Amino acid sequence: MNNNKAFVGERLFLHLLDHTYYAHILPPLPKTKASRVAEVEEDLRDLLAKCGAALKNAAPQLKQLLDGFGSKAA
Repeated sequence: MNNNKAFVGERLFLHLLDHTYYAHILPPLPKTKASRVAEVEEDLRDLLAKCGAALKNAAPQLKQLLDGFGSKAA
């Protein structure tokens, strides 16, 4: 479904669901030489970067929406 490319935060997601009811349906974690902490930090950096970019792109629309609410209240 995703061309065998990891999605942003996939390792973090898999770590969170490890040892849960859903663990048996999850794909195995890719083997890396990095420590688990380094992998989680990398995933969090990627996730925060994606979230920051999405918020930056949505800011003009949010401002326009808030301005619209302000003009209706007056």
